[in-house]
Amino acid sequence: MVEMRYFDKYAQLVYSGKIRVCELTMKSIKRVERYKEQYIFKQEEVDKRIEFIEEECSNTKGLAGK
Repeated sequence: MVEMRYFDKYAQLVYSGKIRVCELTMKSIKRVERYKEQYIFKQEEVDKRIEFIEEECSNTKGLAGK
């Protein structure tokens, strides 16, 4: 079984009512779902970027950086 993408997990939580969103966000989710089949999506490339952001990017100044 293919692991769910971050977006698909988020959309599922929104549709199930576990995450409440405004009308604009809901429209954005529906728009992405409508057009996502037209694009080539490489999950491994996305995961590399997400991992970099989560692991390497941090605040270095101010209270959040301490």
